[in-house]
Amino acid sequence: MINRVNSLFDVIMENIRKISGSYGLAPYSVMEFPAFEFKGGRFIAMFIWDDYSFSDLEDYLRKSQEYLTMDCLLQDDFITLKLQELSKPAILRQWQQHQLEIALGITLATLKAHRVTFHMIDKSLAPDILQWVEGRNDLILSDVLLIGVQEEHITGA
Repeated sequence: MINRVNSLFDVIMENIRKISGSYGLAPYSVMEFPAFEFKGGRFIAMFIWDDYSFSDLEDYLRKSQEYLTMDCLLQDDFITLKLQELSKPAILRQWQQHQLEIALGITLATLKAHRVTFHMIDKSLAPDILQWVEGRNDLILSDVLLIGVQEEHITGA
């Protein structure tokens, strides 16, 4: 049994690391914030890196399970092909969103496995997160989860 207040987020992050396809620089971030508006609740926010570069992508690819398990004679071609495939900004952003959705799925499965109440909520219900991200130009807020709060205590969800 885990101490839900202090280490559930650590369990989520460890599960994402274990199941992720790479230990390279991820194209997203998952962060925990206090949910002062909801007594006893916490927010888990999912962000896409707006400034994710092709060198970041190459790092991710070179540290991917796929790359590390293939014949070394094929590795350079793999990197070249993947970088070409993801060279258009819209395609790269779609790939980033897909990677974030995998992390979101892992997060939801972890919360469910630990029998933690959670809700996908409208970003407007997390004003502190919106204010925090507003001052940054490198992150785009994608999803917000509210954990540990019963549905009847949420308005607008």
